Amino acid sequence: MKVITALCFIFSGITIIFFQISSQARLQKFLPKIIAVIIITIGLLTIVTYLNILRTGKDFSFVNFPFFNLFLAPDTRMALITASLFFIFGIVLFLLSNDKSITANI
Repeated sequence: MKVITALCFIFSGITIIFFQISSQARLQKFLPKIIAVIIITIGLLTIVTYLNILRTGKDFSFVNFPFFNLFLAPDTRMALITASLFFIFGIVLFLLSNDKSITANI
């Protein structure tokens, strides 16, 4: 398992733990959304990188930056299907982090 995949699993677990806590703190409302956006961003950047490699045969130029090198370098990049699943799961986590009293009336 790649390091970035493990970090996405840890972020997902933290978000699910925040769903189980029934506190009304301001941090509890925004932190799951922020973590979900991080998961969505990592998954989407990985998917876009794979699509660019498929189209042009080369990596993006920003892959060489130290921050992006953590999860977009060829030896640390997660698989395409894993990135797709984390992208979808991040969207689900973001939608679940909305106010439940508003979405209960749907």
